[in-house]
Amino acid sequence: YQEERKKERKTLKIILIMHLTLIVLIYLARLCQRWLPVQIPEEPPYRLDLSYRGLKRLPVIIGDKNKLQILLLTGNQLETFPEELLHFKRLRFLDLSYNRLTALPESIVQLRYLRSLNLRGNPLRQLPMDALAQMSSLHYIDLRDTPASLQQAILALQEKRPDILLQY
Repeated sequence: YQEERKKERKTLKIILIMHLTLIVLIYLARLCQRWLPVQIPEEPPYRLDLSYRGLKRLPVIIGDKNKLQILLLTGNQLETFPEELLHFKRLRFLDLSYNRLTALPESIVQLRYLRSLNLRGNPLRQLPMDALAQMSSLHYIDLRDTPASLQQAILALQEKRPDILLQY
């Protein structure tokens, strides 16, 4: 009887160790997903999807920064606009929806080819209206599910740039 109990305990220990190992591996995989360098595709479409990775900052992005055209950063934990994004000179579509952004920098104007900007679901307190109005390629901004306090600024932008489709 005691011999059987010993075997059972040993089996339970092995199972426990296997479960703990699995938990550690899952944790490490999630960490790697957040912090490992990311490669810009060599072939079209030049699209990078970093959505829902729990990112608090942008990971290192490897490759020709002038090729990237579409960058999806939906559902992360970005609190400030990553200045590294300004290096992607050919970026046309930027999705920053459902992050924790409270403001955008005036320097966003450097994204000269940006056509679509998704800011939906961010707790934005201010927007660089002059910079956004100067971006002649910008034709769409999604501001749904953002604070109502932006209403005045949105209306001012609409007045300056009636050609931009604003969703709010």
